[in-house]
Amino acid sequence: MYLLYYYILAIYCTHTVCLPAKVWLPSQRNTGVPLRPNTRGVFQCLPSRYTHLKTTIAKVISTVGHPFLTVPVFAVFLLFSIESTQRAIYLSLLIVGGIFLPIGVRTILGVRKGTYTNLDVSDQAQRQKWFVATTLLLLIVTIIVWLTNQEWTLRLALACALVLLVIAQLVNRRIKASMHLAFHAFLGFLILSLNWMAGVCFLLFALPLAWSRIHLGRHIWKEVVVGMALGTLLGITFWVLH
Repeated sequence: MYLLYYYILAIYCTHTVCLPAKVWLPSQRNTGVPLRPNTRGVFQCLPSRYTHLKTTIAKVISTVGHPFLTVPVFAVFLLFSIESTQRAIYLSLLIVGGIFLPIGVRTILGVRKGTYTNLDVSDQAQRQKWFVATTLLLLIVTIIVWLTNQEWTLRLALACALVLLVIAQLVNRRIKASMHLAFHAFLGFLILSLNWMAGVCFLLFALPLAWSRIHLGRHIWKEVVVGMALGTLLGITFWVLH
């Protein structure tokens, strides 16, 4: 539990630190045009308390819905639901230690060195390079899981996740699809196969999550829709094959 707490805290802090330090008007968030001083020579007092509250809420929602939090937590929960304790521990270490830990460390170091703009790797060109390493690690873990003939649910879920990453990488050449929404939709359909009520509730959380990504300036609405569509496509694929 302590490890999970510090993991969530690290994601939230990185979100907070990596957001632009300057204050931007909503219409200027994607233009790079800073605020101008008013006639009294004092910078406009934005965001207001209400806007600041909305931004704080958006950060929390974005952190809770971050794929580096939701995916490994769901993977561990799924493994302990369908496997013996010993096998679940082994597979959890394989997935978390083989994918999320190295990619997480690489991303955080990249942010500190300036290689990545933020933990979300929001820059489209930077994300293309990030996709390569992530896809490679997921491919290796997926091959291991298939060669060792693990539970069909796990093999299918990893295979669909791999296809989702590959498609997202191809789509990223034209549009920066939201990975938050892509994996959220994908996980939603996986949860539906286990518990329809929990799955529906999880999918409904996509609405505030989409708002948070747009409000924080990480994505525009088209990128959110594309991400949601990709996740839904692979989620339905999993549901049909499962």
